[in-house]
Amino acid sequence: MLMKLVKINPYLQSLSLSNCYNLSDKGLICLSKLTKLQNLSISECYGISDKSIIHITQALPGIQHLCLYDCVSLTEESLYSIRHLSNLSHLDISVFDLDYDIIVQMSAHIQNVSYLRTTIVCDDLWDEAISSLFFRNLSTIDLSYLGETGDSHFATLVKNNKSLKCIRLYECDISGSFIYQQQSIKKLIMPQCNYLSKKFYEYFRKDFDLEELEITINENCDFNTNFSSVSRLKVLFDSQDLPGYQFYKLKNLIELNIMVNGREDIEQIHLELILATCENLVKLKISDLRFSCSKSLELSKNLSIREFRGIALTNVDELLFLKLATALPNLVTAEFSLNKNINTQMLQIFCAHCKLVKFLETYDTNAQLETLRNILKQEHPGIYVNVDDCGYK
Repeated sequence: MLMKLVKINPYLQSLSLSNCYNLSDKGLICLSKLTKLQNLSISECYGISDKSIIHITQALPGIQHLCLYDCVSLTEESLYSIRHLSNLSHLDISVFDLDYDIIVQMSAHIQNVSYLRTTIVCDDLWDEAISSLFFRNLSTIDLSYLGETGDSHFATLVKNNKSLKCIRLYECDISGSFIYQQQSIKKLIMPQCNYLSKKFYEYFRKDFDLEELEITINENCDFNTNFSSVSRLKVLFDSQDLPGYQFYKLKNLIELNIMVNGREDIEQIHLELILATCENLVKLKISDLRFSCSKSLELSKNLSIREFRGIALTNVDELLFLKLATALPNLVTAEFSLNKNINTQMLQIFCAHCKLVKFLETYDTNAQLETLRNILKQEHPGIYVNVDDCGYK
């Protein structure tokens, strides 16, 4: 099949073979005839070995984007062969058996890389290797699941890359002090980094031009924390007092995602504080929360929200639904989890007031799904109804 593809498309520039579990070394090697190939993704291809990767990197030095995600059979020999790709700008070597010396040596040959993603269980050797990497032009770096890593070593890597725009660090035991090293950062994705320090949050009291932020709020975040420049914010609250819910400081926000990670002691979120101040909000997702709405609440009818997702919400009544429906004339997509507080009648009220073109229901606990589907289709024929009882999407 691949040989036929190569013959028909000899000038192919981009090719993804991700999840091709039967891909062999023989099949991958035949791609060496694609001399114009620039982008190659072979993630989760478990049938290939170092032999084919070494051949490809030597035969096609013009490759610019290379993804080897979860190619678990590859070793440091494949990693070192990447040094032949002098034009490489995008490299994904996540879930890779890394040799720290090899990756440092490799980085000396591919210093033009602007995107780097790798997943490593951190130890002292890798901690030191981070600061030794030769990369100087990174714009995006993803070193998620590092575990315990020294802030000073990571700060050195950040400081060495003046054009750094995006940092992704899922579940890393890091204080976040590296943020002081780089003013160019626009996206900071750090969920489940549970050791963010007061110094990290203090940085946001300055005029920090951040566009997207995803973090787990802890007790070190105080009421002076200012996320005013953020346009996309995802917060996972891990503190009973919700110190970070200063929504009046988020007037530039267009997308907000709030989760509490199953914490039962988290205080309720006040809907009016969000909707009354986030006047440019387009997407709102709230999960696992007690959701309050005062009876005297008057919501503007000019809210720009087009997508609303309320998953596993509690303390939701018909008053809230009616006010939401009235206030969201531009709504296109709604997603709710049915539970004892959100019933079919409430959903009918919501749909009757909104210009919904798509309705998603993702988790059923007390409703007859076919009955709900039929009612909504009969009363609102212009609405696309997708009812799924298989769990969360």
